[in-house]
Amino acid sequence: MVNSGQLNQRIEIYASEDVDDGAGGVYPQSVLYWATSAQVLPLKYNRSLQANQELLKDGFKFTIRDRNDKTIHPDMQIKYRGSWLTIQSAIPDYVYREFMVITAIWAERPERISE
Repeated sequence: MVNSGQLNQRIEIYASEDVDDGAGGVYPQSVLYWATSAQVLPLKYNRSLQANQELLKDGFKFTIRDRNDKTIHPDMQIKYRGSWLTIQSAIPDYVYREFMVITAIWAERPERISE
């Protein structure tokens, strides 16, 4: 069970938006979508899962308080302690419905960021 005291790490969730470049084109830019508190646990995959994967990267499991006005997509990225992670999944916690569980793996930093 997660309680509010365990949501003690700060994360920022970024969405990609197309921005006009002024010359008739557009480029993708990462824009801060949501800053929130989370419980952060490292993901460590076991050997049976590793045997079925070509490329396996370690990452984190983020548990956050769910909000109806926010939707998390796999094309978003998380900034945690200065590092960038790509969201792999975002699902509601079916036992404790007020929470959402996000899994994310290490990613390259986006080229353009609007903070």
